Amino acid sequence: MEKYLIIPSRTESVNKLELFLDDFFDELKLKRDNFFHVLLSLSESVNNSIAHGNHFNEKKNVIICCSWEDEILTITVEDEGKGFEIKDIKDPTMPENIHSERGRGLFLISKLADELNMKEKGRIMEFKFKIKREHQFL
Repeated sequence: MEKYLIIPSRTESVNKLELFLDDFFDELKLKRDNFFHVLLSLSESVNNSIAHGNHFNEKKNVIICCSWEDEILTITVEDEGKGFEIKDIKDPTMPENIHSERGRGLFLISKLADELNMKEKGRIMEFKFKIKREHQFL
């Protein structure tokens, strides 16, 4: 199953993410063990797309896709920016970068998700979580 959400590049658009994700989990009856990790990763990714990809340009959109297959939840977040070089993002845990505001979201997602992939020079971020369905008792 796949579900899409397209939002304009406004900070308040992030408010729609929890309901979108909640509906997706409900429809598939997915376990909520790591719902907060998924939501936080999605929020960080969308915030990055709005701020760094689309530069808050409300004429540009962020496209979110959630899909679930074989107990893997895959989320893709795509912006309309020019992309970036992943090697240019410094490790935010290093002492010389501790006060920098760049790279924290990617670092957080990489620690929370089971897998993180960057595509099209970082315009598309794909992250995956292992999630099971809730048991159905008759």
